[in-house]
Amino acid sequence: AHNDFLEIWAETGTLGLICFLGILFSLAPFILHPLAERRGPASHLCLGLCAGLIALLVQAFFNPLLYIPSSGMGFWILLGLIVLAGEKK
Repeated sequence: AHNDFLEIWAETGTLGLICFLGILFSLAPFILHPLAERRGPASHLCLGLCAGLIALLVQAFFNPLLYIPSSGMGFWILLGLIVLAGEKK
């Protein structure tokens, strides 16, 4: 396939694509909470990490790069850092 979303759908089926998108949508509370509270550096960090994640996902829409180990690892590291930066304290 020519993009990662189609590749995930082709290899894992509709349920796999729903699970992948569910992981992405489950980040919403971790993204929106620091931005709503404007907690200073945490909200800026979360905003920057989200920009990186969006850039990676846009690139994955045009090129299959999540199956490249370095890019795939960067994706999961970004997800983990967003959760860490956005957790309630």
